[in-house]
Amino acid sequence: MIISKKTIFLCFSNLALISTKCLINKYKLKEYIIISLSQDGDDKNAEKNSLDLIKNLGLSKDKIFNVDKKSNYKLSNFYRSKKKINSIIKNFCDLNNSILITSINYGYVYYYFKLSLNQKDDYLIDEGITNWLETKDRFVHIKSLIYSILFLKFIYLPKYRIIGNVNLKYYFGYLDNLNKSKLKKHYYFVSLLDEYKKIIKNNKVKIKLPKEIKNKNYYLLILAKNIHYKFGLNNLLEKTIELIEKNSKKDFLIILKFHPGYNISKKEFQKKYYGKILIIKDGVFPIEFYDLDFIVKIFSPINSSLFLLNFLNVINKRKIFFYNVFQADLAQKLIVAKKFNFKEAKISELY
Repeated sequence: MIISKKTIFLCFSNLALISTKCLINKYKLKEYIIISLSQDGDDKNAEKNSLDLIKNLGLSKDKIFNVDKKSNYKLSNFYRSKKKINSIIKNFCDLNNSILITSINYGYVYYYFKLSLNQKDDYLIDEGITNWLETKDRFVHIKSLIYSILFLKFIYLPKYRIIGNVNLKYYFGYLDNLNKSKLKKHYYFVSLLDEYKKIIKNNKVKIKLPKEIKNKNYYLLILAKNIHYKFGLNNLLEKTIELIEKNSKKDFLIILKFHPGYNISKKEFQKKYYGKILIIKDGVFPIEFYDLDFIVKIFSPINSSLFLLNFLNVINKRKIFFYNVFQADLAQKLIVAKKFNFKEAKISELY
């Protein structure tokens, strides 16, 4: 595909910002703007982390516009942001010569931009594992009616967002159709894996280990969104420590990597698990950017990082284990994880 029009990017996460940078590099794009809705989550530094990521990626601030992240799914927030969105469209979008490329193809902001540009087709950049599975929306007829009334134009929401969506023409991403869905694909997949590898190479991050805790076995525990742990994060740590102590007598340290946009009181953890855990303070880069050669094992929920660590060749696959925690599309994710021969770390009683 040759992108000759001015490109309007809609980014709904930090991974989407990285995907955008990959696409800009791949096609050497000059004429573009980025509408960033920041990473979701309860971390007060989430917006700052997104801005720091933008800086590290070398994206020009003059081309980036921030919009309230809740505007895409909360109507009241959308109306409060509408004036700003209209200003962006009026001053920076060529309605006759622009293309909308987005990480999410649903929601108020998405449809407002799509209708404003009079664009029929969808062009997606990678948002992570949700885009790699067979994602099905509920109540599409009711939602279609609400959107049609809201925007005073007939809008029909597709039943499937990615695979099976007749409107989706191009998907620029890292992985595609992991569960080998039998639904018909109507889009062309363009890989951005090589571009992602180059960005990682230029932004490698090292985990700083205090001198007094060296010469141990180091385990990396990647977290899902905090809300997925029914019995809390302390329970997760207790069960993980039990699993490690059951299988190894050597002294160890668990390094925690929170889901982007989330955090917890470090004092709460440090007091109870002093000497057993180390929290990665940096919330800017995903775990794929880190030097993990010294890690013995990685325990990850079935999320984007589980697959990207493998497909980007960040670490030997034999060191990567998934653990089971309640989340959306869990049945699909379990099938896919086992299909790609990831071993399970049986951390018990998490939900």
